[in-house]
Amino acid sequence: MPPQNPAILQYAAAIYSKDPHGVLGPWAVGALADAFFMGLLWTQVTNYYRWFPNDSKWIKHLVALVTVISCVKFFQSCYTTWDKFIIGFGDWIHVVDIGWEIYMIPVFGQALSFCAQLFFAWRCFILMRRNWYILAFLLISITASFGMAIVVGYRYATDPFNNSAIQKFSAPQLALNIINDLLISAIVTIRLTQSRSGFSAATDTALNRLLAVTWGAGIPPTISATLDMITFFAMPLNLVHVLFNMLTGRLYVFSMMYALNS
Repeated sequence: MPPQNPAILQYAAAIYSKDPHGVLGPWAVGALADAFFMGLLWTQVTNYYRWFPNDSKWIKHLVALVTVISCVKFFQSCYTTWDKFIIGFGDWIHVVDIGWEIYMIPVFGQALSFCAQLFFAWRCFILMRRNWYILAFLLISITASFGMAIVVGYRYATDPFNNSAIQKFSAPQLALNIINDLLISAIVTIRLTQSRSGFSAATDTALNRLLAVTWGAGIPPTISATLDMITFFAMPLNLVHVLFNMLTGRLYVFSMMYALNS
């Protein structure tokens, strides 16, 4: 990463120092939320491997991959908190300086989102009787979102204070996440609704439960992704959007494990 322009750092420090709650607060709350969801993930993963030992290998590998990425992301969150609150205590130049732990936030978060949406895309594929067109469309969409997140990370690494350049990719990235969630939920809802027979109460009850699990799993990350996009554009002079950016990936993983364990 090229060194930051000292004049730009001083200007950014002068701006951000006027709102310490909106700049440092999201890091603190995000780190606490990260720790909470990390503990929750360990419980979910342990239960999954204990309750479903006969699940397909690719899903087991996907859960293992999500766990590894989550651990790396948790280390990144801890390092960021230490760097901003301990090493950079009282030094706003240090606080606004962009290191690897900052520009990797969108990449780690979207990597978790990608894995979770890959699982839900596969579920749509199975429910729609192995419809390859739906699977191909969802795979292209979630891969495009992940690619844009990598570009956003690169932009933060090379030109972190150029919001207009970052927004060109972050906006479609976040919008694709929301569209993918709504599309997956709609597909599952339509399929399960069509599958209701009305002749078997037990079957209809199971379908209703699966429908509730689908929406219950999809709503939290969708809300977080929406708030991330809104705060990113509406509050450019603080880092409130970072909190939702940190939460969104975690919520996707929580939703995936919730659906698997249900």
